[in-house]
Amino acid sequence: MLNKNGIKMPTRTPAKQANYGRTVLINQLRPGDLVFFWTGSGKIGHVAMAVGNNQIIHSVGPGKDVQITNLKSSWYQKHYVTSKRLFE
Repeated sequence: MLNKNGIKMPTRTPAKQANYGRTVLINQLRPGDLVFFWTGSGKIGHVAMAVGNNQIIHSVGPGKDVQITNLKSSWYQKHYVTSKRLFE
């Protein structure tokens, strides 16, 4: 989706991706916004994309299928760090 909108991310690590775009509040997410979470390491280690209606799409791990998950689930609420909008 990012490439289709002419957005090139210079890095693939979630912690560095979180430095790009405009910060948006979790209750103002739009489809395409990136949502960042901290992992057990205490730093941002996971990123998902908002798809609307409090849903995110993401890969839950290497070799796993992409999933749509409710952002209101307890793990995601507890580990939420920030959200970024890369395009309007």
